[in-house]
Amino acid sequence: MDLADTAARLGVPVEEVDRVHRLAGDRPSAPLPARADAPATLDRLAVPPHDAAEILAGWPEPGSPWWTPELRWLLDRSIALVRADLGGHGWLPPGPALPRERGPAWRHLYAYAYLALVDVARGYHRDHGIADDVSWTTLADLGRNLAVDRRMGGEGWPVMQSWLTLHARGGVYELGRLQHQRGETIGLHIP
Repeated sequence: MDLADTAARLGVPVEEVDRVHRLAGDRPSAPLPARADAPATLDRLAVPPHDAAEILAGWPEPGSPWWTPELRWLLDRSIALVRADLGGHGWLPPGPALPRERGPAWRHLYAYAYLALVDVARGYHRDHGIADDVSWTTLADLGRNLAVDRRMGGEGWPVMQSWLTLHARGGVYELGRLQHQRGETIGLHIP
């Protein structure tokens, strides 16, 4: 793989592509849910209808003009990068900021990665004694972040993509009205 060519095609610095390549390595990714199941999952994750429609419109399907080989590579390696750090509690950028104007697949790349990690996160939570309703409540921060970004920037995009990796890795749990962040000390966040 030519990292410089991939970076140029993605419109991002080669250092960002190299970082994803190094951190993800050949670690396993995770599959996206079936597109037919995605609306129910997006609803469960509190994704606002407008954002859900845009995410579904850019779904990574064969033949989609948005899903270039390098974008598919970045999705796969971003999922692997986050999955490799299950249990981590530090901020973890899943990949570079992409040119948003290139379409919904580009705007929502990290939302697709998050969707692929939902079952991985729920399995990690289950293995660590976290109730499934707590998992779903925690993971629903995706919808809140998309809504906040739409209010602030006019379009849905998880601006807090590094923050959201904490949810997918078991570093943040929502209990009641507070989010508890694991670490050397417990951090409290008010959503």
